[in-house]
Amino acid sequence: MKEGLVLRDVTKPKDVQRIVNAFFKKVRKDGLLAPFFVDKSKADWETFLPVMYSFWENVLFYSGGYFGNPMQRHQEMNELHSFTEEHFTRWLDLFCEAVDQKYTGANAGIMKERARQVATIMQVKLGQQSKAGF
Repeated sequence: MKEGLVLRDVTKPKDVQRIVNAFFKKVRKDGLLAPFFVDKSKADWETFLPVMYSFWENVLFYSGGYFGNPMQRHQEMNELHSFTEEHFTRWLDLFCEAVDQKYTGANAGIMKERARQVATIMQVKLGQQSKAGF
């Protein structure tokens, strides 16, 4: 957190977009998670990020704007390169860091808790059930 920065809660879609952007900026620089995204072109990111905004807006605000199937895509990725407990832990750590950089409050906490739930559900469904101890 920057000195003198006043943190506020996540209250609108633009806040969610800032978190998602900050999170994927971290992911793209992360040695463990970046390889999953190395093949994405600029055009891919321009399509992918709005889907992530919709997903997280729906997770937090129940906006109803997300209609995808995140489990299917992660199952496909898991078949190519198995996710490990370390992947899920790093994903969650980076996501929580992205929230905590600029936000605090009830919705910020809910967003981090729902991220923990998403990580746990993914681990269980992808066969990591013995390690889903978030």
